[in-house]
Amino acid sequence: MVLDEVGKAESFKPELDHLYVVTTGPTDKVLQEFARELSESREQVSKFKVSVLFWNDVWQDLTLDEVRLFQPYPQLRPTAAANGPTHDQRLYEELKALLAFDLTIRLFRDHDFGGPFSRAAIRPVFEFHDTWDSPEREFIDPELQEGLANLYAAGGRLAEALAMRTVPVGNGDFASVFSDNQRARGPRPPDVIEDARVLNDEARQFVPVYEHFMRRCREKLVR
Repeated sequence: MVLDEVGKAESFKPELDHLYVVTTGPTDKVLQEFARELSESREQVSKFKVSVLFWNDVWQDLTLDEVRLFQPYPQLRPTAAANGPTHDQRLYEELKALLAFDLTIRLFRDHDFGGPFSRAAIRPVFEFHDTWDSPEREFIDPELQEGLANLYAAGGRLAEALAMRTVPVGNGDFASVFSDNQRARGPRPPDVIEDARVLNDEARQFVPVYEHFMRRCREKLVR
């Protein structure tokens, strides 16, 4: 295909500086390498360069400019919601506000639960588990509702582990698996080390479920 197009372009007047061969096919690394080597060899003898553009390249270029994108794909143009946000959009915004990334999710992603942590940062997980099992907080979209169910289950396991394995420390604003009384008596006992391990495991399982679900909500609901 590439050599055929190069042969045809050799006779163009005026001479080309660069030939782009465009295909709707998927990206092909072998063809990319062939075109790159062909282009380099042609440059050495002062002939026009050659590049192959695949559909992914075309799509990426189209999406840089909405006007250009909506010309061939008018069906992708968002329409204004006459009656405000949908039920699912409202739920997504409510959940995003409750389980805020910077307050809560970042803690579960980055913190080692062998150390103390803010009780305010984990409070949304308990509220989520206490209040998001009602019919009013079910997504209409079946895929999103399944994702919410998975998130609710993971959040429930995390909330239970936090409730059973941590105690307030200091002035009560923080919690830890290692109580002040135990800390005063000496090194961490094995059960405290095990509590930290369980919490770290539950947090590592919860965060990817949250991230996958929120990304899917954004893809489907944000216009």
